[in-house]
Amino acid sequence: MHPLTSNTFICILNRNQTVHWQETLMDNAEKPTLRTFPVWKTVKIGRFDVKGPLPYYKAMEKSECDICDDFADVLAKTTFATEEKSVQLVRITQEDLGLDASAPYHKFNNVAVKSGLIRPNAEIASALRLDYQEQGDEDCLFGTVPVDRYAKEGAIGRFILRLSYSRGKLSVGMSYCPWDCAHPFHRFVFVQPSEATTK
Repeated sequence: MHPLTSNTFICILNRNQTVHWQETLMDNAEKPTLRTFPVWKTVKIGRFDVKGPLPYYKAMEKSECDICDDFADVLAKTTFATEEKSVQLVRITQEDLGLDASAPYHKFNNVAVKSGLIRPNAEIASALRLDYQEQGDEDCLFGTVPVDRYAKEGAIGRFILRLSYSRGKLSVGMSYCPWDCAHPFHRFVFVQPSEATTK
């Protein structure tokens, strides 16, 4: 299934509990209740003649953007748009969804999806990196499903996609994001479906 329409994943909240979520956004008989949020940015995906990771990688290198190895690995495994199209992005917090600040990330993420938003993928993050040159000090975090990556001392941690600006340098990378931790002060990027109309 296309990463913009379906996500199936398993996450481990602790050593004794495994939770299985399956979110099917557009394929379910029961459609999500669409909520609308102000559009933050609009980016174009499928923008290159060659569909795949290499054009994005080369374009980011040309713009002197740092690309971490983990992000490059995720980008290489992404399903890319087959034609050029515009994607509307929103940036929301737990409060925007009516959640308490102590709500864990997995609850925030699933409520966002049930509100009609779509989890972005690495192509969208790359397209935003190319267009979002004026980024300030605040990290830009994406409402993705955390992926397992090796952290310090060989431990496996869960990470989401991130755009950063530090010491005059733009970068794309990953940010540590356990499912069971709250992130009350962070804003996360999601895709807003084109059929939703923003206020």
